[in-house]
Amino acid sequence: MQVRFRTTQIAVAAIVTVLSLAIGPAALLRPVAAAAPTDLCGLLTPDEIGSALKVEAGEVFGGDQSCSWYMGGTELDVLVDAGSLEASRAGTSGYVDVTVAGRPALLFAAGDTWLVVAVDGGTLSLHLFSDPGTGVDVTTAVEALGAIALGRMTGLGAAPATPTPAPTAGALCSILTADEVGAALGMQVVVVQSGQDQECEYYTDASFGGDQLVASQSQATFADLRTLAQLSKKTDPLHPIIEIVVAGRPALLNSRGAILWVETADGWVLELHLFRDVPDEAADATMLEALAALAVGRASAFPLPVETEAPVPTAAADADLAALFPTRVDGQPFPVRALTDDELSAYYEAAAELGMGMDDVTFAMGTNTSGSVLAVRTNGWSAADVEPDFLPALVGDMADPQQTPTVVADRAVIKVTDGPDPGDAAGLYIATGDDVIWAITAQEPALSEILLALPLPPAPPPSPEPSPAS
Repeated sequence: MQVRFRTTQIAVAAIVTVLSLAIGPAALLRPVAAAAPTDLCGLLTPDEIGSALKVEAGEVFGGDQSCSWYMGGTELDVLVDAGSLEASRAGTSGYVDVTVAGRPALLFAAGDTWLVVAVDGGTLSLHLFSDPGTGVDVTTAVEALGAIALGRMTGLGAAPATPTPAPTAGALCSILTADEVGAALGMQVVVVQSGQDQECEYYTDASFGGDQLVASQSQATFADLRTLAQLSKKTDPLHPIIEIVVAGRPALLNSRGAILWVETADGWVLELHLFRDVPDEAADATMLEALAALAVGRASAFPLPVETEAPVPTAAADADLAALFPTRVDGQPFPVRALTDDELSAYYEAAAELGMGMDDVTFAMGTNTSGSVLAVRTNGWSAADVEPDFLPALVGDMADPQQTPTVVADRAVIKVTDGPDPGDAAGLYIATGDDVIWAITAQEPALSEILLALPLPPAPPPSPEPSPAS
């Protein structure tokens, strides 16, 4: 079982909309010794619960809006909520329609057992955790307890809890349905909507265990994620983050971590993160791509806020520089973009130390799944002369950059590796031509294809070896 940490408080939108179900004794309102007419704990007695579940009666804790009964390893939680039964039905798969004391209800038996019953002004919910005594029909027992509680609801002065709305257009839980996620995972899911519109969580177990899919608006820009992908080629060359296309939109896949990022047409980044008890890297990646293809077509229904950065001088305005890039690499499109503020800062520092102004240097980057190319144009300056000054910015986080002059595809390059190069290590290839420094991250055959497509001169012929002394 993987341990999952969530940054937002989870509200159960599909079944129950208040997290008082999960309250423990340390955080409860007060212990209850006897039933009180205005107290939710007065709906059931410990003896009634013990008899139905064949367990010994235990402690009772609660108040006006929720109550919990603890009986050894078994726990029963009850609460009232102002949300409707239809709201629970709309966001949930795996329920069974039942009738309890003449009232419509929904029964869930995925892992733990839930019963949600329609009452005047909201719902009454019972949630049974853990296993009851031997020989107990759990669903029958919970329905029987629900019927007893309903008979005592009249006149109960409990104020209904504030509901969390069921997923609707504009809330991220509507970007994928429970049935779609369940079909991909091969099992039914319970949808859990977080407290904000920017995240939705899908579980295969009502107790928040099992497999889990989290859909969210990424807090990173797609340009930042592309930078992360480039770094992954150095830090994890066997499992780098790769760039793909999903439903016509640029995307990045971290197959080892089962994370997929897709840049939507509206500019925000959809993140899908899959947690599985038994991961399967290839199958999980295929599943994420299929779900993302469904979700990205609905992204325009979610006007989520997108942070924009102030414009800075970039290669976006340098059409001549962009035109020097290949249009395709390894048979795939090779889009060229400007650099972000964060990416530019180290290069502008190097330019300033050389006495260059911001108008003296421009940048562009091209990327696809087979490689990336960064161009630094030093307008009026010799690229070969200033390349050593830009090298620290080019190598990024390399702890021990080692330079090895070599020739690839009849082009003179400098291969930079993090530490000594045994000959087959992944590296950064730097080449210079007139006033452009080219930094290339790729492996063969894409590396040679890129070098031959760039405006670089052939490598000079090797110097003749001296004749042996006579």
